[in-house]
Amino acid sequence: MILSTAVYNLSGIIDQGIFKHLMEYKGVEGMKIDELWGIYSGEYKLLTNVPIAVASAMASSTIPALTTARVARDRREMRRKTGNAIRFVMVICIPCAVGLSVLAAPILTLLFGQEEYRATSTLLLQTGSISVVLYGMSTLTNGILQGMDKMRLPVIHAAISLALHVGLLVGLIMLTDLGIHAVVWANIFFAFLMCVLNSRSIAKYMRYRQEVLRTFLVPIAASALMGLAVWGVYHGLYAMLGSNTLATLVAIVVAVPVYAVALLLLKGLKEEEILAFPKGRTLLRVVKKLHLM
Repeated sequence: MILSTAVYNLSGIIDQGIFKHLMEYKGVEGMKIDELWGIYSGEYKLLTNVPIAVASAMASSTIPALTTARVARDRREMRRKTGNAIRFVMVICIPCAVGLSVLAAPILTLLFGQEEYRATSTLLLQTGSISVVLYGMSTLTNGILQGMDKMRLPVIHAAISLALHVGLLVGLIMLTDLGIHAVVWANIFFAFLMCVLNSRSIAKYMRYRQEVLRTFLVPIAASALMGLAVWGVYHGLYAMLGSNTLATLVAIVVAVPVYAVALLLLKGLKEEEILAFPKGRTLLRVVKKLHLM
């Protein structure tokens, strides 16, 4: 497990070395390179890592439950635990990705306030917000494979993904003018490949078939409705008040109930899944009182 995590997270160190050396080779000044990497690591990675931490926590909690079901040779329970865990992470990560994309500039202005590199950091966050979903999924599936006692597979998959990721990153930097955006695209590819390799192994060894509608399509639809509402609230308030801070905070507050209502109306969650959330019984009572279920 430690080796898997080490290989999985080694990409950040390798990315920094490759980016700095190749950009210097292309004639970019060292100060400019440090500024770009500072934007990437200090703003983009900082914000995207917050929702990914939820997936990491979910992966840790899934391992004992899957191990118990595996020891009991209860494949049906293993598949049920796997489906619930993936759905939970997607219900959290998909709206986070949409929110970070829609409110990229307002959030960056609120938290960091610097104007000089705002366009660069905004584009990084908008482009790379999908990595929240992909890294969330890949982190969770790592934990699922470990719970299935397939300890070596996450290491092998991470090594394969890392090797191809490095090749893509070198090619993007040397053959294009993407600059720091090449690092974002290469990391998206890395997480996507991890998802594919891990998911294939889970399907093979657990005979697991991924449910798509409630796990992916419904959260995407609910997140799209949330994104439209958030965009309208932010720009409306900003036009009236001229305050980015107030408009951003109100938009974020509005996003939560809009997404929750849309998710429930689209039948994205069942009662037992709501009960699995923190304060699940209280949430379920509120939902039923509002006739959302």
